[in-house]
Amino acid sequence: MTFDEKLQSDYYRNKINDGYTRPRGPVGSPERGEIHRKNRELEGAVAAEFKKDLFEEYGVENNPKADKAYSIAYDHGHSGGYNEVAGYFGELVELIR
Repeated sequence: MTFDEKLQSDYYRNKINDGYTRPRGPVGSPERGEIHRKNRELEGAVAAEFKKDLFEEYGVENNPKADKAYSIAYDHGHSGGYNEVAGYFGELVELIR
């Protein structure tokens, strides 16, 4: 599946939703804490996959400024989801090539 196909099909969001576990148990309980930890781990793994795919799509995997461009794109677009972050990154990437 190409990067664009992943974005269009909400691959990244669906991967999180499919693996997400709804917290249960009393607030502050070890069980609930473990569920939160696993959910955060899943979100982090999917975000890392997205970032890797994004860098590969634009051919900037080894560019020392790619992380900074991603950080700016994330700051501006994360509230709109992965598509927004990718859009901002696509505009910024020209500055680091």
